[in-house]
Amino acid sequence: MDRDRHLKPSEKSNNGMLATWLIIISLVILGIVYCLPLFFTDGIHKVDDTTFHVGRLVGLSNVFTSPVNFNSFGNNGLMVNIFYPWLTMYPMYILYKLTGSYVLGYKLYYVLLSVVTMLLSYWSMLKITKNKAGAYVFAIIYAFSSYRFADVFNRAALGESIALAFLPLVLLGIYKICFENYKEWRKLAAGMTLLAYSHMLSLVMATAFTGVLFLIAIITQDNRGKRFVSMVKAACLSLALSAAMIVPMAEQMLKNDLFTPSGDGGTMSKSAYSLAEIIKFTVINNPAGRGVGAMSLAAFLMTIVLLICGIILHGRFTTDDKFVIWLLLIGIVMFVATADILPWHYLGDNTPLSTIQFVWRMNAYPTLAFAAAFSILLSKAMSSDRKNVIILITIVTLAFAGVQYYTLYARNAEIVSHDRIAEEDVATWASGNVDYTPYQAWEYREEHSDNMQYMYIDGKEIAKSPVTKESGTYYVQDLGGSGKDRTADIPVFKFYGEKVLLNEEAVESDLSARGTTEVKVPRSKEAVVTISYAYTTLARASWAFSIIILILSIIVAMRAKPEKQEG
Repeated sequence: MDRDRHLKPSEKSNNGMLATWLIIISLVILGIVYCLPLFFTDGIHKVDDTTFHVGRLVGLSNVFTSPVNFNSFGNNGLMVNIFYPWLTMYPMYILYKLTGSYVLGYKLYYVLLSVVTMLLSYWSMLKITKNKAGAYVFAIIYAFSSYRFADVFNRAALGESIALAFLPLVLLGIYKICFENYKEWRKLAAGMTLLAYSHMLSLVMATAFTGVLFLIAIITQDNRGKRFVSMVKAACLSLALSAAMIVPMAEQMLKNDLFTPSGDGGTMSKSAYSLAEIIKFTVINNPAGRGVGAMSLAAFLMTIVLLICGIILHGRFTTDDKFVIWLLLIGIVMFVATADILPWHYLGDNTPLSTIQFVWRMNAYPTLAFAAAFSILLSKAMSSDRKNVIILITIVTLAFAGVQYYTLYARNAEIVSHDRIAEEDVATWASGNVDYTPYQAWEYREEHSDNMQYMYIDGKEIAKSPVTKESGTYYVQDLGGSGKDRTADIPVFKFYGEKVLLNEEAVESDLSARGTTEVKVPRSKEAVVTISYAYTTLARASWAFSIIILILSIIVAMRAKPEKQEG
């Protein structure tokens, strides 16, 4: 008989607290170790999206006063802080200010992000399974997954990497509303809100994922009306809290004709691998496939084994079994859907789905679903007094994670560029981006390959004009005198809300043929143009609205008593 059965309640509590702290400390250590390769070399490793997110980092210096920063992205005034959520990225800028180094701030943020991913994954699964060992296993499988590795090291997809930290919280919210205590709907609202402030595409995909599971719950579960009301509450609160991000973005998209990241709309079919290639990438842990990886595949197979054993032993399905089955089915469907066996040329290209850009983005959800399903059934199979079994499973999981991480790192080193962005080059690397710019800018750049650095006077290109660029203001110091009226095409993207001064007097501006700012300059001895952006009245109102809702939500949550599930 286990000696723990004879412990006093206080002793059991102390042992439980010790176990909790050991788990937290180990997850923190693992989060740090996970990011150590970032510190093996100088500079920032330049892969797919590195330059873009480095430019975003530079552009955060004036984010609270202006949606545009003229010190990054080629000094063209890209409105990146409206179209790309920045709130959950802002700690990176704080780390830069604390360390005085863009490179170090960038790397330390990834350490922080990995630690948060592991801790939040553990906490979310603990709330589902009430089992520390099962939650710990989930945190390891999910955080060390092949898909997450590809986002961090192979693509440097910062926004999506941040979103992956909050998907377990979204899953917890779905589980509570759809399959357990529907009164705990605020967890889903919190998860969705954090996605909105991290990565908009992840928010869209998570909404679809939630919708499918909710539809299943409405059909199969009891208390359908109450679950529906809880889902509506979660959706409304999340929308209200996210208004500060969603409303300004929607305003600019309605006011401007913009080129979006979906590009020509043909990226979905181009990004689909054959099913044979996907399985190969998965088994050998090749991050180029952006797949689920061998450890997630193993979790899926073990879930099937545990599910069959549970049915044989108990002869019935529990609520958790049903949740696991639906997770597996959705995971399988999304895993197979990333292959070219589906006609993505018709389903994805030039359709609303083209916003996702790449079909392999769906692999975030099989990764989440397989890890969660395995952890839930593993938690049911383990009892707290079987410590030897728990230790063995934990060791095996850590060993598997270590082997997968090593193979992913080794293969990644063979396929990615070895270029680095040095500290002194950070502010100048990010240029030439046309995502969410006036559509004319993309068309012009496709035709002329112009880097938008030159100014035009009456259609004639002139050398780079003497300009001064502050974070939120672009100054053309002197266009020179002239005896006739002129039209100046200044290399600053034109968006709604632009403010233009000519010799310190407000003037109207037009959209040029290349998507930049066109100003009529009357005959004069000199002409000084100042271009700046501030948040619109609607944008500021949405900020105030979301802040008020946040404060009220915190007050209500603090005063509310814990609610128990009816029945």
